[in-house]
Amino acid sequence: MKTKIFAVLFLALCACDDTFEAITGYNHAPLVYFNSDKQSEVLEASVKTSLKGGTGKMTFALHAEDLEKQNIIISYEFISGDGKLLVNGLEAKGEIPLEGGSVSVTFSAVTPQDAVIAFHATDSFGASATITLKLHIFQNLPPVASFVWANKKIDGPYYVEFDASASKDQDADQGGQLQWYIFTIKAGSSQEIIRTQKPVVPYNLRGPGGYDVTLEVLDNDGATSAPFKPATQVTVN
Repeated sequence: MKTKIFAVLFLALCACDDTFEAITGYNHAPLVYFNSDKQSEVLEASVKTSLKGGTGKMTFALHAEDLEKQNIIISYEFISGDGKLLVNGLEAKGEIPLEGGSVSVTFSAVTPQDAVIAFHATDSFGASATITLKLHIFQNLPPVASFVWANKKIDGPYYVEFDASASKDQDADQGGQLQWYIFTIKAGSSQEIIRTQKPVVPYNLRGPGGYDVTLEVLDNDGATSAPFKPATQVTVN
């Protein structure tokens, strides 16, 4: 009988071991962090949204560990701003599923308004830790087109060079870049379009006379500039 009682008590104590640790203060809060450095309690980044209605997105890694190997629940709340959090392409509703201690999360901007998101990692006994994501969200600004031209006559009398190096992306300080230069050359009823990724374009006009030349530029977020046209016609003799 004593042996049976001892066995029952031993099993009961083993089953309650985690509870005992939690009650006596031995339970540790989970470790939760961004990326892989195990140090980043705050992650700051910028997200750009498009004037054309495109949605700016940012993907980051979220990790959580528990020293007692307990299950961890990841929840989140918007301290300010708004947006959506996606896991595997689906919106996370209040909680983020965690598999193998990490998960890839995508933030999708809704409005050009800064957002602060708190992520809470909570173990089975209620011990928790929090990390914060701070996002600067801004609208993509359209690029500005500009060019000059010169009749250099390098390859004949009608050889000209269009130089759009003065064109710019207004949010270059936020990663904006010009990707395409589109020249439209008109003479009477004829029209030719040159689409290039180089700002300087050599071109042989068809003959003497005046040409209406306009330029549009596109940035790496898909925004297009207003057409630019020089004050005077491109004219060769």
